[in-house]
Amino acid sequence: MPSTRGSDAPPARALTIGYLQVGPAAHGICRYGRLLAAEGRRRADLTIVQEDLELDGDLTRDRQRLEVAGSRLSAADVVHVQVSLWGAGSWGAGSTTLRNLRTFRRSCQVPVVLTLHDVTALIPFENERPLAVLRRGIVEIGKGLVRPIVRPLRGPGRSPVPVPRWNLDGFRAWRLARWVTGEGSVTFLLTTSEARLLASMGLARKITLIPHFVEDPPSPGSDTGFPSRRLKTVIVAGFIFDAKGHQTMVEAMPLLPDVEVVFVGGSSLGAEPSDNVSRLTGLARDLGVLERLRFTGYLPEDVYQRHLMEADLAVCPFGPRKSASGSLSSLIAAGCPILASDIPLIGEYNALVPGSIATFSPHTADALALAVRSLLGRPRAEAVAGLHELRRRLSIHGIYDRHLVHYRQAARDARNRV
Repeated sequence: MPSTRGSDAPPARALTIGYLQVGPAAHGICRYGRLLAAEGRRRADLTIVQEDLELDGDLTRDRQRLEVAGSRLSAADVVHVQVSLWGAGSWGAGSTTLRNLRTFRRSCQVPVVLTLHDVTALIPFENERPLAVLRRGIVEIGKGLVRPIVRPLRGPGRSPVPVPRWNLDGFRAWRLARWVTGEGSVTFLLTTSEARLLASMGLARKITLIPHFVEDPPSPGSDTGFPSRRLKTVIVAGFIFDAKGHQTMVEAMPLLPDVEVVFVGGSSLGAEPSDNVSRLTGLARDLGVLERLRFTGYLPEDVYQRHLMEADLAVCPFGPRKSASGSLSSLIAAGCPILASDIPLIGEYNALVPGSIATFSPHTADALALAVRSLLGRPRAEAVAGLHELRRRLSIHGIYDRHLVHYRQAARDARNRV
């Protein structure tokens, strides 16, 4: 009798996958990597090894930690690493980022795949050649050195010397993106707009698009522990920093007298509270809306998820340079109605499932307030209908399968080279 289809095929080779998370546990890209590792542990044919480390800026200690992590992860068939072009809070700031990555790579003897986050950091330099960016950065550094000498010479009552807008950050981000896309067996990007940006700068080597996953929805508790309320609750989720648009939300509050706004999250990593929370508090006080604004600070995962599930509406007033967002994916998972600014990131979700995320435009407080009132007037079931399909299409299980194809290919390529 003929054999059953596939019975003669050898079983898929067991695979050991290593994950390296560098940075504070609360960092968004560390959470991204941990969720991928957790999904891998659910697969019976995979072995997952993970290294978590936080660098402190001491060159000797950081080098030793990275060398130990690289040595340990060399026991895997392939290693997955997360890298942000913003750098701070993860692999280190400025030139430290690339130095630390190179230290790890020299110590890791197996293929490495990388996810590159926050590619939108390159937007200001999209139409410039790298040497032009470097030259402009050097000029501005020179201005910074001369400024203390020039300022006293201008005399009292004269306008101050302008603070420079450019430094070497753009060139460093370009160098980092160039290293990542050249060094990894494959580089994963989260959005098509990021892929186009890298292609425009000649950095499209070995990249593949795998969108940000949506984790499984949180399990609803029998008692949320939240008090009953008369006002509608609108939330902005995640760390507080300029690109998330918290200021625009506060500016819209005078036009939303029946709304309580909750910023569900704390200051961005590495920032002092005065850099953001105090500034927003002062703005709310000036506008007379402080009694309707709350800051939760950083929350444990279960409490954070409950806030997302209980909100009447989540607003994502992202600025144009906002890249993929873990908080947005968590909102989709929680089934919370979402209103977002009309930027390419949101456009990609709505191209996948039309109308899944409501948008507002232009990016003004008036337009935001008008859209909030409209969304709050819709039945919740209608507002979240598209999110269920979006969650299905971007489920972490399916997205992990797409990663797994590349993990296996990188491991096969390495074996064939031996």
